[in-house]
Amino acid sequence: MNSAAFKATPKVQQDEILEVNELYLTNAYYEFKEDTVYWTDVNPRKKEVVLKKGKWLIIGDILRIFDYDKIYTYNYLIKLNGSEDELQTRMIFPNGDIARSKETFEKDD
Repeated sequence: MNSAAFKATPKVQQDEILEVNELYLTNAYYEFKEDTVYWTDVNPRKKEVVLKKGKWLIIGDILRIFDYDKIYTYNYLIKLNGSEDELQTRMIFPNGDIARSKETFEKDD
C-alpha cells in the first residue's frame, strides 16, 4: 500500500486490491499435518476464499510447499524467532528475489 505502483493505481483498483487483501488476512491459515499442508488462498477474480492442499518439506532454511491444484511449488525463506513456537517466512519469487514483507506464524496446540 505504500509502494509507488499502488499509489499510481486508480482508486477503484486500489479498493479492489484492499478488499482482496482484507479477505486474505481475515481467512489466512496454514495447518501442517505430517507431510501434508492445508491452507487458504483467495481467488482475486471471484473474491472468494479457496481451500488448498499440498505437500511440504524443509531443505535447510527453505520451506517448500507443493500445491496439488496448480502443480506449483512455493518457496519460503524460514527463520525461527527465538523459540520453536514461532516461525517467520519470506516468500522467494521464481526469479530468486526474496520478499521484503514477512509473515509470522505461531504454533497452535
